[in-house]
Amino acid sequence: PARIVGETLHARVEELAARIAEAGKDVEEALSDLRPEERQELAEASFFRPGDQGTAEGLRTYFALAARVKRDRLALAACRVLAALGKPSLDALRRDPGIEGQVDPPEGCDGDVILVRETAAGTVVVGGKGRTVYTRAFSLVIDLGGDDVYEGACAAGQAPDLPVSVVVDLSGDDTYRTTRGYAQGSGHLGVGILIDAAGDDVYVADSYAQGSGHLGVGVLLDLDGVDTMRADRLAQGSGVMG
Repeated sequence: PARIVGETLHARVEELAARIAEAGKDVEEALSDLRPEERQELAEASFFRPGDQGTAEGLRTYFALAARVKRDRLALAACRVLAALGKPSLDALRRDPGIEGQVDPPEGCDGDVILVRETAAGTVVVGGKGRTVYTRAFSLVIDLGGDDVYEGACAAGQAPDLPVSVVVDLSGDDTYRTTRGYAQGSGHLGVGILIDAAGDDVYVADSYAQGSGHLGVGVLLDLDGVDTMRADRLAQGSGVMG
């Protein structure tokens, strides 16, 4: 199985970013039978608005478009990334990054950031062992420690802007909170993966969150700690054609 084997943090980031870029191509292939306007119509279908059941005609249109999505390619995209994030890979990410000091954080991020990289997959952010606050989704976040805060669209994959979004938080008592839908390991016409390896964490979300796939794949793996998870609906392992 694939795993991260690079000897430096830079190499490990590049390996994982390459895997995410490949998964992004899988998402594009999954949606290739839909025109851009059809993808938009599908993404905005009333079926995905909490509390809106839509009309019979709207639902027929939704299912007709959804049937043209290659869901096996969406599953492949998620598996491609998850295969590179098993225990050996997480242990590799925990190793001394060999980086000292901080860099200027990108927009949507504040606090302890030790590396920012633009890759084929998109923006990669590596947070240090201090507190970091993330207020938007990135293609990849690796956070080494600290009691971090994730707000807004965290680990939310949605084509075409961010088809694959991954967060790996290695330690700390973290807070994940949002009042919007699609967050915290959510795939909506894309893939969203959130792995929290340790710490007593709190998750608060609205809808379509916390391991939720809707014509996509959403994964939330919390591997250790005493955690609290709260959400409104269609969350914590929900799937709608995903």
